Amino acid sequence: MLTAAGLTGQYFSDPSLQNVAVTRTDSHVSFDWGKNAPMAGMPKDGFTVRWNGYVQAPKSETFTFSAVSDDGVRLWVNGQLIINKWRVQSAKTSSGSIALEAGKYYAIKLEYFENLGYSSCKLKWSSPTTPLQIIPPSKFVTTGAASTPTSTGDTPSIPTPGPQPVPVTGDVAYSAPITINAGGTYTGNWESDNNNQPAVIINTTQPVTIVNSSIRSRGTLIATYVDHANVTIENTNGYALNPDVAGKTPGRFLDAENYDSVTVQNCYMEGTSGIELDTYAGDHSAHDTVKILHNSAMNIDGRYSDGHEGFLNYNLRTNLSTGLTEQGYDDTQFVQVAKAYGLAGVEIAWNEVINQPGNSRVEDNISIYRTNGTAASPILIHDNYIQGAYNVAPWQTDSSDSTYSYDWSYSGGGIMLGDGGSKSLATACGYVKAYNNQVVGTTNYGIAVTAGHDMEIYNNRVISSGLLPDGRVDTQQNVGIAIWDSNGDGAATFFNNVGHDNVVGWNNGTGRNDWWTPTAASWTNNTSLSGPITLATEATELTIWRAKLAA
Repeated sequence: MLTAAGLTGQYFSDPSLQNVAVTRTDSHVSFDWGKNAPMAGMPKDGFTVRWNGYVQAPKSETFTFSAVSDDGVRLWVNGQLIINKWRVQSAKTSSGSIALEAGKYYAIKLEYFENLGYSSCKLKWSSPTTPLQIIPPSKFVTTGAASTPTSTGDTPSIPTPGPQPVPVTGDVAYSAPITINAGGTYTGNWESDNNNQPAVIINTTQPVTIVNSSIRSRGTLIATYVDHANVTIENTNGYALNPDVAGKTPGRFLDAENYDSVTVQNCYMEGTSGIELDTYAGDHSAHDTVKILHNSAMNIDGRYSDGHEGFLNYNLRTNLSTGLTEQGYDDTQFVQVAKAYGLAGVEIAWNEVINQPGNSRVEDNISIYRTNGTAASPILIHDNYIQGAYNVAPWQTDSSDSTYSYDWSYSGGGIMLGDGGSKSLATACGYVKAYNNQVVGTTNYGIAVTAGHDMEIYNNRVISSGLLPDGRVDTQQNVGIAIWDSNGDGAATFFNNVGHDNVVGWNNGTGRNDWWTPTAASWTNNTSLSGPITLATEATELTIWRAKLAA
């Protein structure tokens, strides 16, 4: 049952949305508390607020929601995270857009945190026919405590937060880049304004832990410059700055080569080109392994900078006069494990990755490239939520003008269990399991095996409407799950790859292409999701994920 006008506001006396001090109905969100507490009994610093309810669309248009906040803010509408600026900042405007239908009610949730000093939070909207304004009270309704509306395809229930970034306490004053020459635990805020200079360099084989830190850089954020590095990164926020050099991509959150052990957990990364782990040098024990756990990432980005704080706006273009082809991106991943053989104890789990069209360019969100686990200890990829994988402009189709022809083809997607062909069992992908994952709207494929052996895909939900969030068609849409010997390696290294008990609903153009498994050893007990697959269907997946986290 929808009840009072306004939103239900929960005011927390701590920065982690745990200790409720006051619950009340706020008619709208337009607050400027200055240096004061928001109300009696609340601290003036280090507090948080969560507003829940429903918003009614006055017209069928794409609405842009704008949050003006000092400090962090994040906003969900219809189960979609459209604003995510959970960071210490002075008063800034953050925006996100979503298509709404006239008269319908959409679940809305706004979260805000105050660090130190001034505090303010205002929520506005605009559309092609609606001027920018504070969202009026008449467009909000709360939900009855005992009678919250049941989730439907059009109005998914309000999701519970998943893996969350940890706000840095105190005013953020970034220090110059640091080189770590000795093992130990390090906490700080580091920044690099030079795209060739990582903000943090690890230059020791002794175990290094980076914890409770904030890092931003025009280049790589954290890099290892020695063989046999042993790195743990926990509760750390990483922000990529535009490289501001033409032809450069945003920096990796972590770039490690010839490493022994890497753990990244409970971290938040935004606009980076992800985690690259290239060439394993450890002792093959469960101690020298890879753990990527409970992280949250927004917009993995491989677009090339235009050198003027923007990005190139093409995928591939060929000069009609010279025949020269230029590429507007580099391949990047949320995490790629490459050229690692016989790894034990590897786990990539409970991560949330959300990519937005026009603000990202990821290849495979999770990529296992010429890497293998063992029969006794396979690589485990489980309980991840992955939403979106797009080229530079996924609404475009191949075209030409008077100067260039443009190629918008795209091969990226969600989870790649085996990539990179090999005729040798020693270097072929192998022993990887992907299970209990939710993959939503990742264009070319949801989950795939294109090389290797002993791969298992099971108990996953793989969903795509084939549409972008604003309703435009994703032109490179392909298949939900694929098992295919794309390199022609044959039975010597491509064998025993199976799938079972998956739920798949994947639109391809005007039809469905839920799976294509021509070289699978077996494909059993899989279910095609019934009914039409729409943007509302996709939004429900995030609700399911949040509920799983809450449980």
